[in-house]
Amino acid sequence: MISSWTQEERDLHARLVLECLKRERSLIGIKGKVKISEDNLKQSLDLLLSELKDLTRTADETAGQMEDICLLLTKGQGNA
Repeated sequence: MISSWTQEERDLHARLVLECLKRERSLIGIKGKVKISEDNLKQSLDLLLSELKDLTRTADETAGQMEDICLLLTKGQGNA
């Protein structure tokens, strides 16, 4: 089939193949960058979740301390 092509058709085909190879290299580079971005995002989300758990624990501890203070104040007012 290719042997029946004109020189112009062969040149066009060669240019198209080269263009495809360039795009493939570009896509491989983009794929690598996307993978790195996904890894960075996962690390950031893991850190965020960890910090949110710490914040929740601190808020629970603070709420417990506030309840204790309220109970102490209520008892103190009842004894006055």
